[in-house]
Amino acid sequence: MSDWWGHLTGAIIVVMMVTFICIWAWAWSGRHRRTFSRMAELPMDDMAAPTVSTKIATRKSGA
Repeated sequence: MSDWWGHLTGAIIVVMMVTFICIWAWAWSGRHRRTFSRMAELPMDDMAAPTVSTKIATRKSGA
């Protein structure tokens, strides 16, 4: 392989690493903490609001 191929792959790896670090920093920023905490609680929420499909099914069944 030639030298330019090694430089190209090295540059691509550096770009991928910088992209990963930027996405990681964005996800862990303080602005998103409330949203991620709320989304983490969703599976444990038993009193979830009924969806449109359950409202329609309830109305059709006469209940």
